[in-house]
Amino acid sequence: MAASTKVQVTIRGQRYTFRTDEDDIDLVAVARDVDERMGQIELRMPGIERQSVALLAAIQLASDLARWRRQVGLDLGEIERQLASTEALLESSIAADAVEGE
Repeated sequence: MAASTKVQVTIRGQRYTFRTDEDDIDLVAVARDVDERMGQIELRMPGIERQSVALLAAIQLASDLARWRRQVGLDLGEIERQLASTEALLESSIAADAVEGE
């Protein structure tokens, strides 16, 4: 089990400290992405409340995640079809070799 670590990040000028057990997640990079998205929203919609900016950024990130999950599902389905096809070809080839060897 990974030891808990503290990570400090800055989002829209506000400093936050997170405690995490996740070694494989770069919270600094994640926070940088959130900060950039919030900055883009603020540029497109000057004067919008910070809470609304955060909500819109969260929706964008969730949308990206949903799109990624859907694409991964499609990719896995295609890989499974290719594996099944390859398996069938191998079994056919092995069977043909066995018949020839008799």
